[in-house]
Amino acid sequence: PNKGVIIFDNGVDGANGSMDDNIPSLITHCSFDSCNVSIHYFSNVKILNCDFSNANVSTYWQTPYPGGIILCDNGSPEIGNCRFTKGSINAGFLFGSRGGAISCYNSSPLIYNTLIYQNNFTAYDPLGHWANGAGIICVNNSSPQIINCTIADNLSTNGIMCYNSNPVLINTIIWNGIDDCYAW
Repeated sequence: PNKGVIIFDNGVDGANGSMDDNIPSLITHCSFDSCNVSIHYFSNVKILNCDFSNANVSTYWQTPYPGGIILCDNGSPEIGNCRFTKGSINAGFLFGSRGGAISCYNSSPLIYNTLIYQNNFTAYDPLGHWANGAGIICVNNSSPQIINCTIADNLSTNGIMCYNSNPVLINTIIWNGIDDCYAW
């Protein structure tokens, strides 16, 4: 299990709009073992030069957004020079389960110079099908910019998976997954 969660929540269930998007929040030069970050309705977050390893994220039942080591829900953070390794995302018993090391739900983060390597996604939906996972997942109008990144050796169905989204990939390597990119 995770040892900690960092949450930026400016939604109705959090700060309810009182967080000022003009004041930046910066996480830099950190090493996280068994920790994840959740960003809801807040964009001015920068996560730079950080290592995330051994994170264990679980989402169950009817969550509207995918699970992730970094979850962007209506927020567009900057993620640069980071590593995501040996994380585990478990989205059990959810029809259409999905998750990734970085999950975007109606979000457009800038992701650059980042390694997403050897993460594992498992899920099983009620109809008996394995669900979708990826190094990066983009759902519901997400448009991340993914620049100079490597997404490799993830034990999931896709390197990058998109649903109703438009990611921009520049000079990015997606390698050794079951499918490199998948969109529906």
